[in-house]
Amino acid sequence: MHLDELPMIIFTTIAQMSVGAFVILGCIQLAGRLRGVRNEAIDRVTNAGMYAAGPLLVLGFFAAFFHLNDPFHALYTMLHFQSSWLSREILFGVLYGAFGLAFALTQWFGWLSRKVRDVLAVLTALSGIALVVSMVGVYASLPTVPAWNSWFTWVLFFGSAAFTGSLAVALALAATWQQQHNRSVGKQGGIRGLLSAGLFPAGELPNEVGELTARSIRTLTAVSVIAGAVMLVAYPFHMAQLGLGTAAQQQVAQNMMHNGYLTIRLVSLALTVVLVVLAARGNALANKTPTRKLVTLLTICLVLAVATELLGRGLHYEGLVRDGINTVFG
Repeated sequence: MHLDELPMIIFTTIAQMSVGAFVILGCIQLAGRLRGVRNEAIDRVTNAGMYAAGPLLVLGFFAAFFHLNDPFHALYTMLHFQSSWLSREILFGVLYGAFGLAFALTQWFGWLSRKVRDVLAVLTALSGIALVVSMVGVYASLPTVPAWNSWFTWVLFFGSAAFTGSLAVALALAATWQQQHNRSVGKQGGIRGLLSAGLFPAGELPNEVGELTARSIRTLTAVSVIAGAVMLVAYPFHMAQLGLGTAAQQQVAQNMMHNGYLTIRLVSLALTVVLVVLAARGNALANKTPTRKLVTLLTICLVLAVATELLGRGLHYEGLVRDGINTVFG
């Protein structure tokens, strides 16, 4: 495993999870409006999910700075936006963070009109998607690295965003739902209750909020299962392509299978998908009130999902085997 690439492993995984979470929150907003749900109820549901998206991007960029030889010169890379995917990655990452922060502040504190906040949300989502596309471009645009110059890079990066992002939002919604329910029945007090009152204010929309939350969690778990299954199916095709390819590609296949890392990756990914299915099909989502069981199951699923994606991203960097004139393997 290329542990020297750990900062980029963390950055790409966490940033993609943040983008996936934000885009999915936008889809929940849109679906709620199409169903005629009141804006106040939609806000109560989606505002909590933003606690998952924002900090993730900050954490990802913090990790990425450790990868740079001189972090203070990072901005110079944006001078080549027209020709460099790395420049685009940094630019769209900055735009995603800036638009996301502006949207979060205006949404939480009710600043500006709803139309302006909607524009900020769209700009954030578009910047996030462009960020993930740029991440793919950094690797998939290298013809001398055939393992990266592949359709699989698209599947891996966007699949990871949907897989982990949907689980992060599902957990945030479930935890918020439980906190709001506990406050409504007077089960919380002390410091925890005070924090809950600040983060998850009580309101007069319990039924509408509960129905939208439960429906959203069911949809989010389904998205996560589909994304995980797509990646599981894609791996055998990718490995077959590597095994039948050039000497460089065959070397990558050997690297990925070394010490059983690929097996661990596939087993952990499959296990996470199965647990998400159990969480979705269990009694937890059939109840009209949130349960600790649901929050616990989703927490376990998210931890496993992040762990298997970090391992999968480490295997991705095993693909750094060059092929071509005047190049060497490794």
